[in-house]
Amino acid sequence: MLVSISFISDLPLYKEEKPYTLHGQVAEGRKRSNCHFTVHDRIEVSDVREREDSFTLLQHGFQFTRHFFSVLISTSDFQAENLGTGIVKNYLDEVIALVKAETNASKVVLFDWRIRTSAPQAHAVEDDQVSDRSEFLAPASIAHSDYSYDGGLARFKRQLSSDEIKEYNLDDWHIRIINVWRPLVDKVYDAPLAFCDRRSVSQEDLLEEDKVHPTHWEEGLYLLHRDHHKWYWLSEQTRDEVAMFLTWDSAEIDSSVIPVCPPHASFRDESASRKGPPRESVEVRLLAFTKR
Repeated sequence: MLVSISFISDLPLYKEEKPYTLHGQVAEGRKRSNCHFTVHDRIEVSDVREREDSFTLLQHGFQFTRHFFSVLISTSDFQAENLGTGIVKNYLDEVIALVKAETNASKVVLFDWRIRTSAPQAHAVEDDQVSDRSEFLAPASIAHSDYSYDGGLARFKRQLSSDEIKEYNLDDWHIRIINVWRPLVDKVYDAPLAFCDRRSVSQEDLLEEDKVHPTHWEEGLYLLHRDHHKWYWLSEQTRDEVAMFLTWDSAEIDSSVIPVCPPHASFRDESASRKGPPRESVEVRLLAFTKR
């Protein structure tokens, strides 16, 4: 299927000036970002339906796992989290257990969750730093990886205490940041999530972006469009079909050839979006620790 996906523009500017985005208040006259994006409307995205088991975290950087959660959870449950609902905690505990089982991790630490919708009430800016988790975010429509190697390392260090960093040192532990993405509607028709096979991407296809926040710095990666990239999606993904994908990996095996984390983005299929409601989804971000 041919779809439209947004990519960072391949500009001479970025040979001289690193892409950046400033979050929070910006001084008058200061540009918030120097990032420019281009929509490419003939991206071939292959449906993995009936062959979901062929894709793995180890090889492709993403996988689809059928998992029947014991709680039927909705976006309203997440929006009521600040009121003390217990159903969200039960769901997150199940996600932790799922990641442990799928990765053979000794320890899993959950550090964030977000809800997204393609409905008009979604936050206009694709910004994962919105302080109120109950606020909807729009689907992330620009091809990206959440962290560069240095950016993921900074996130890892920011989540742990100094004693924990010493205990879970990179010589003794394999550490990954994993996103567990799940629909909150019966089936996803509008703005589904597509993944680029990491084996089809080289470091030259990626641009590092500084994300400057009032309290900290992050570094992510945008993907340049290249014809050799291989994109995949799961059509009509259901509540019980969980997408798991790497957003950082301490191993970074020969990253000059194979980036550790698969770029990803949502896309629009106008014919499919008329079949069902706007996409609603929840993503949970976790650190998984495996003893070497």
